[in-house]
Amino acid sequence: MCLCRLVSEGKLSDALAVSDRCLRNGASDNLLQLLIEQKEEKGHVTGQIHAYGSHNLGNNTWQYCLRLRDKKVAAQLALKYLRSWDLDAAASVLTMCMCHLPENDPMRSEVVSLAFIHI
Repeated sequence: MCLCRLVSEGKLSDALAVSDRCLRNGASDNLLQLLIEQKEEKGHVTGQIHAYGSHNLGNNTWQYCLRLRDKKVAAQLALKYLRSWDLDAAASVLTMCMCHLPENDPMRSEVVSLAFIHI
């Protein structure tokens, strides 16, 4: 089955599995971003409320964020969704973003300020 078809049918987890199994570089940033957004939005729609820093078991979107090749996109998604991740996961993603974003990038400043608050 074509990855495009799986994505268009909303079968993003299946598309991820096929990508990881069959593609040399694994899943594309586009697919990873779609997975993050779909799972995070699904959590908000179902009314799941988690205290910041609580262990939100089953929320692994932060792991997809670590896999993104475009670290600016990773930082944007981290800043948007990090409050739904447990503290260790948020710290890992923020640290990765700090290490990979250029020092003159305004987004890096925002990531650094959040990292020092939460790490």
